[in-house]
Amino acid sequence: PLAILDPARPGGAGAAVGRPTRATLGIAGSICLILAGIAAALGLPPLGLGLALILAPLAAFGLSALAERKIGGQTGDVVGACQQVGEIAVLLALVAATA
Repeated sequence: PLAILDPARPGGAGAAVGRPTRATLGIAGSICLILAGIAAALGLPPLGLGLALILAPLAAFGLSALAERKIGGQTGDVVGACQQVGEIAVLLALVAATA
């Protein structure tokens, strides 16, 4: 949400954090792909990893869209909620692929 949403309150703490650069986003994406590769090498199911790589960002973007509609941007709570929703999506994808 930090990359795509403006702060909900221009004078709030979220406004002081700033936005990640394209380089930072690229590094974060690369780390995700490297970790997925390591997980695949350790035997996690490829279907679960693929679903996780798709569902986690979709869940975060969905929550970001909801925050934009409801409160006009992001706050620290929105950022934390996006992390939690993304993690839940990853765990559900891995469980679904192993069931």
